[in-house]
Formats: sequence, structure tokens, C-alpha cells
Amino acid sequence: MQVRHGTRVLAVQRPRLPMNSEDPIEIGKRLNQLLRLDGRVDAKLQPDFQKRVWQRIVRAEAANGQPSFWRSVGFAIEHLFPRPSAAYAYILLLLLTGLTAGWMQAREKSERLNAQLGHRYVQSVDPYQNPLH
Repeated sequence: MQVRHGTRVLAVQRPRLPMNSEDPIEIGKRLNQLLRLDGRVDAKLQPDFQKRVWQRIVRAEAANGQPSFWRSVGFAIEHLFPRPSAAYAYILLLLLTGLTAGWMQAREKSERLNAQLGHRYVQSVDPYQNPLH
């Protein structure tokens, strides 16, 4: 390989890398063994580890003061509906109640509008008719 450096041409040889004479399968097996050994943790937890974790959680919550409104709502929902099926049933009940209330209100408004339009039609055909109050 030749490289130009200014006006001079330098000849550069690539170093030859030795071919790996080891079997790639054996290399892979050794690598897998190393990875399996490095991934293990043999440390034992202290006997009161879990208790200390919960104490830290309680202290952190107490340091935050009063929980926010939305956090309180979340806790209430978690305690009222510990199972997803109960939560889904409650959401379905609320949805059906809202749909029923909306349908009833729309029907009432539609009837009122139809009555007003009928009254306006009669007035447009017979302008001498007294308006209904």
C-alpha cells in the first residue's frame, strides 16, 4: 500500500494478523461459562433487610407530608378494587349510567325542539294565531 505524504510516496505494509488457531466453538463455550459465572451473586441479605426497606419507604412518605389528592384517589381505587374484574365491572357500570343519562337528556331536548318547531310552523302558516306560552 502506498501513501502520499507531501511530495514523497511512502510504502506502508499492513501488519499481518495471525490466524486464530482455536476452535470458535470452544471459545464460545468458555465465554458462556465466564458469563454464567459473572452473572451470579452469592451475597446473603441481612436478616432485617426487608424491615429496613419498609422503614425507609415510610420515612420517605412521611417526609413528603400529606399525599396529594390524586395519590389518595389512587390508593382508594386500589383498595376498593383489588381485582381487575371488579374494576372493569365498575367502569362498565359508570359508562352505562353515563350513556343512559345522556340518552334521556338528548331525548328530552329533542322532544322540546320538535314542539318548538311545530309551534313555529303553525305560526308561519297562520300568522294571526296567538303564540303559546
